[in-house]
Amino acid sequence: MKSSSVMKGVLTTAVAAVLWGTSFPATKWALPFFGDALFFGAVRLAFATLLALILLWTLGRLNWSIYKNPLIWALGFTNAIGIALQNYGLEMTTASKTVLLVDINVVIVAILSFWLFKEKFGVRKVGGVIAGILGVFFLAYNSELALQQEQLLGDIFVFLSGCSYALFIVIMKKVVKDSEPLEASVAAIATSTIFLMIPSSIMIPTGMMDARIDIEGILPMLYLGLVCTTVAYYLWAFGLKRLSATASSIILLLEVLTGMLLSILLLQEIMTSMTIVGAIFIIMAIVLASEIDFKNRNAKNSKRYQKS
Repeated sequence: MKSSSVMKGVLTTAVAAVLWGTSFPATKWALPFFGDALFFGAVRLAFATLLALILLWTLGRLNWSIYKNPLIWALGFTNAIGIALQNYGLEMTTASKTVLLVDINVVIVAILSFWLFKEKFGVRKVGGVIAGILGVFFLAYNSELALQQEQLLGDIFVFLSGCSYALFIVIMKKVVKDSEPLEASVAAIATSTIFLMIPSSIMIPTGMMDARIDIEGILPMLYLGLVCTTVAYYLWAFGLKRLSATASSIILLLEVLTGMLLSILLLQEIMTSMTIVGAIFIIMAIVLASEIDFKNRNAKNSKRYQKS
């Protein structure tokens, strides 16, 4: 694999992270216009699935055999759990705290990657993880984001959501080794939709779930379905095929920076010195993660050339 492929992976992962960062304030805005947070997630993913399947059909790449892979259904389950917990948590806590707590999953991904993929923990990788964690800490160090008793349950939900996303990341890493990123990302979205639709289809007829959709929620739902799901999932899967799971999760910390900046702009929060320090640490983490994979790929390529 050429070194330029790694850089493409870094770029596409970074773009996906920025798009996902916009999803937190967009979801916070859209949730009041839907009767239930889980129902909103089901509608969002159903729309994204429809768009994605049409795209695959247009490209002549609609492959149903991929759904025979049990890992595809594991992807759908972990992603559906993550989305449900995140949406319910967002109803009780702020978008800023949600993006911070969700992206703590970088630590969990690093541990799982070491255990499952035997990814080595060199000095640069450790430095990238530490820089990412410090960046999240400094971004979180804001008096307006202090833990409040009434937000505790929401904070727990979004943290558990991050844990579920960590599993999703490492499973996707295994899937994209043998599958095309576009097909894998579409399959992940489709199976996630099924897992969210099952409880919705049971609870709505029995009156346990409110299926209300206000007109004001249509636009943010369309944005979340098209941009933050169909497009972002593919870009991320494309990058993950070319990066390690740990490096990908560190680059995804750009979600935090994007989410915080949007909160400052939309909620008129003050850009503190701690926020600036946090942003610097996150950029350092991305650079370290990029350098890790770039050097690893170059080393592998050199060995291949020497053998040939």
